Amino acid sequence: MFKNKNYLRLLLGQTAANLGDIFYIVAIISLVYNTTGSAFYASWIPFVMTFSLFAAGVVTPLVLAKIHINLLLTITQFVKTILLTMVWLIVIMTHHPSIFVLLLFIICISFLDGFANPLKQSMIPQYVAELELMKANSIAESIDQVMQIASWMIGGSLLLWLSAENVILFSVCLYGIAATAFFFLAKIQVEKEENRSLFKQVTEGFQIIFQSKLQRSFLWIDLFESAASAVWVSAILLVYVKEVLGQSSAWWGFINAAFFAGMIGISLLMIRFDAWVQQRMKDVVLGGAILSAGATFIFGYTSVGLIALVCSFFVGVGSQLKGIPLQTLFQKVTPKEQLAIVYAAFHTIYTPVFGISTLVVGFLSEQMGVSSVFFFSAACLLVVCILSKRLLRISHGVETRCSSK
Repeated sequence: MFKNKNYLRLLLGQTAANLGDIFYIVAIISLVYNTTGSAFYASWIPFVMTFSLFAAGVVTPLVLAKIHINLLLTITQFVKTILLTMVWLIVIMTHHPSIFVLLLFIICISFLDGFANPLKQSMIPQYVAELELMKANSIAESIDQVMQIASWMIGGSLLLWLSAENVILFSVCLYGIAATAFFFLAKIQVEKEENRSLFKQVTEGFQIIFQSKLQRSFLWIDLFESAASAVWVSAILLVYVKEVLGQSSAWWGFINAAFFAGMIGISLLMIRFDAWVQQRMKDVVLGGAILSAGATFIFGYTSVGLIALVCSFFVGVGSQLKGIPLQTLFQKVTPKEQLAIVYAAFHTIYTPVFGISTLVVGFLSEQMGVSSVFFFSAACLLVVCILSKRLLRISHGVETRCSSK
């Protein structure tokens, strides 16, 4: 696996790009809050990012019809590097940049991310043999989760040691590394259909999903998981820590750390025992779904901090036990030439559903108490368990046909 140069370049590019994204957002949020003293303006940043990701998902098939996937990934990363360099120059020249100018740049950078994210997800199966796909996804997930934990902590620390403009400059360097790594990826062979109407190009990913019973199952699982995961946003979790556990906000960090520790730990074990996981995929996926649902229910029920930490750990474990095999299965049964547009369609549907779900759980938290939203999340995860069982039952024939081609 680690002798596969293209896989390593893709991992390097993904890691550098993700770190750059988090560091620059940390710096921008700090700049906006320090300039305005308003949490309201700072809250606009995730909103405009979500809107931009959604917009990019809609037009990704159109762009892929004109630009090769490797070229598109490289261009988007180079343009992000240029845009963030412009942000850095504006910050060091003005010291108090316009909030709306910063938001405009964030919109542009997030829009380009909306292209890059499904492309990066679809490229692992292009560079990795099918037998090694489970291990490749486990490695990628492990690195991503480690970076998620480390980058937010390091990003906050960097702001204490360095100025916001220097953190942005560091992100520019990371973006440059990512763009260079993507530039040296081997070119993927892609067959393009000619003379397709604009409507067909835009809707192709959605048509593939809705015309396939298997793809619809993946979509429903994704949507219910999106609703379930909305309870773990920082605002809800912070209220839970203060009102239910009666602890300081430091416990918000402990719970997050336990969750990510569970994800990382089980991902590392899945790398080591990937063959065993593939042989027992049904049991692993269903066990992960049940574990996540049960741990989430107990998390909402308990008022004991230590039990909450243990539950958070097992929610992370269950999430990866379920998520990595399903992602691998999805990559196997979806034709490689369709992966990018189908991933883009999934992102387009997922993004607004997650946004709406956060509003719904916020409303439920206000009306019924914060514990109720974790019961809601557990119920959604039980539905995921039922849907996963159905998906695994109908996928065997499809996977067999794809393997024989």
